[in-house]
Amino acid sequence: MNFKLSDLSRRLEHIVRLGTIEKVDLKKALVRVKTGDILTDWLPILSLRAGTTKTWSPPTMGEQCVILSASGEMTTAVVLYGIYASNAPSSNGDEHLIEFEDGAICKYNQKTHRLKFTGIKTAYVQASESIIADTPNFICTGDARVKGNLKVDGVSTATDHISSGVSGKGHPHTSPETGASTSPPLKG
Repeated sequence: MNFKLSDLSRRLEHIVRLGTIEKVDLKKALVRVKTGDILTDWLPILSLRAGTTKTWSPPTMGEQCVILSASGEMTTAVVLYGIYASNAPSSNGDEHLIEFEDGAICKYNQKTHRLKFTGIKTAYVQASESIIADTPNFICTGDARVKGNLKVDGVSTATDHISSGVSGKGHPHTSPETGASTSPPLKG
């Protein structure tokens, strides 16, 4: 009778436990967790999705977590990670963000309707058919390079254009007389 009570007490104590991730096996999606004086065996981690749609944001060593065990047996437990050990990355209730270890941030503010990516070195989008940016105004603040043909269905405006190395705006001609037919442009 005493054994059953102590076993029941132990199981109740292990149904939900807080801990810290000590080891991570990314290939198998398993972690070992330190909770009190216990270091668990390898336990599976919970994800938002793991069926035909999958999400992946791996846990890190030192991250706080919750161990969930329906039966109270730690060998059958799963780990839910992501408890803040220090300050959250934002105190703004309108912001939703992902902050990465290298400083890159993906942030959406639902009040201002602004999506912002910062701190990234390269962005790569690959689509098998098309990419559409449907907006009244599209601004590129750096150089733009098109490796294929460029088709403009509207008006194209530029302060200058270069064609075969000749400026459309500032090229000289050999016929300086007023009213003379225009000579071919010369490279400036």
